[in-house]
Amino acid sequence: MLIKLNMAQTLDGHTYREESGWATTSSEDRRRMDRLRSWAQVVLVSRRSVEKDNPNLFIRNQPDSLHHPTPVVILSDGLRKIAGNLRIFNSPHPPGEFWVQSNVPETIDALIQSPSEKARRWKILQFKSIVDIVDYYRNKNISKILLEGGPTLNHFFLEEKLINEVYTTIIPSLWSGFTSDRIFSGKSFINNVALKLVSSERRGHELFLRYKVRYIP
Repeated sequence: MLIKLNMAQTLDGHTYREESGWATTSSEDRRRMDRLRSWAQVVLVSRRSVEKDNPNLFIRNQPDSLHHPTPVVILSDGLRKIAGNLRIFNSPHPPGEFWVQSNVPETIDALIQSPSEKARRWKILQFKSIVDIVDYYRNKNISKILLEGGPTLNHFFLEEKLINEVYTTIIPSLWSGFTSDRIFSGKSFINNVALKLVSSERRGHELFLRYKVRYIP
């Protein structure tokens, strides 16, 4: 199994701030994101990423494709409902999956506000650790996973030594200020990771970096 992480960040390392939302990138970055989504079988995001950014998770430059990745949303708690008008519940997204860690609802109506018929086709699954999610997809012969954040979810995957490659776009912005929203944000420090630069490209004023991840025993 290969798990790739794709995130954008400002030059001073921020991915999100309350006043302006997620870091905004160019059409070139979106093209590269589409290429990664074309590769992936599933794309994983956190509840916060879905609610704050309301992203499309399909291959945007090929909306008629029959091979869009399955959208997967990770929730730590299933008590609070998710809005039913989010883009992930609309075509051309295939029906997706919720992974809920605690207070797992039994029905989609208990998790989504006013769900559409398509949203009712989503599955609800329970996990105790991130490893449970990865093992589930491995057992279903899914070998290509794309992780698109947020930072806390990324940290959990890195903590379990599950991320194989990191793609990051450095955008020409400086936000300064205080925030914990970096590519990885967690309560523990992870110092057993070595990154090997595979490629670096400049397009306009953006930098596109790709790293392979090696975990040090």
